[in-house]
Amino acid sequence: GVGAGVLASDTSSLSIDPRTPTAEAAILLLELLGEYVLIALLVLNAFLIRRLFRQREGDEIRQRMGRFFSLSAILSSTAVILSSLFFLYLKARELSLLTGEHFNDALLSLLHTNSGEAAVIRLVLACTIGFLFYFFRKSIWEKNRFTFIEGILAVLTCALMFYRATISHASAAHILPDLAVGVNMLHLFDKGLIIGTLFLMACVVLPLVSRAEELQVRARLLVSRIILWGLLIGGVSASYIAWLHLKDWSNIHSDWGYRF
Repeated sequence: GVGAGVLASDTSSLSIDPRTPTAEAAILLLELLGEYVLIALLVLNAFLIRRLFRQREGDEIRQRMGRFFSLSAILSSTAVILSSLFFLYLKARELSLLTGEHFNDALLSLLHTNSGEAAVIRLVLACTIGFLFYFFRKSIWEKNRFTFIEGILAVLTCALMFYRATISHASAAHILPDLAVGVNMLHLFDKGLIIGTLFLMACVVLPLVSRAEELQVRARLLVSRIILWGLLIGGVSASYIAWLHLKDWSNIHSDWGYRF
């Protein structure tokens, strides 16, 4: 897990014993929720919003939905930024307590670890994503075609998932670790798609189309297709990850065996 392990003499492979599991879990939850909503925003805009309002340009419901989606993008980016900062502070403080170093020295040591580097990269990516969502909000939410900015945002969001996957158990896999990281990234993306879509559907889309029965029916149909594809892809990636942790068929009766 993130930040798990023992203190090593080589700072390039340094990891830290968890001392505040509750705070770390809350930070991880905040970051994942922010990342999941960012994924869902891009997918829903491309495959739901544009199809719902293809023949209703300038529709008031679409404009309101665009404003809510824009706010959701800013809040989600902020969640990832804050969680990355909290993570760095928390782990640097733990390292300082473990080694007796000054906090600033401990922070510098942390930044030379895989977890520290990944957290900084996710911080930068989240800042960039939030910036692009804010300054190009009109072209993103009002255009009827997929825009170049959305393509950039999709790449940046995939990078965000990649640097989350690189500090998972998959990176320590003995068999094809690069493939394991890639599959874990796909699995994270897929979970983000499902959870983020359901969250936005319940909190934004359905309340805004509640008085337009036709839009509500079409929205449910389109979202159900997105969720179905997500479940199919997630089933494959989850099976591979479970098998990766299983390592041997003799472990089929272990916890990971039952998950598999």
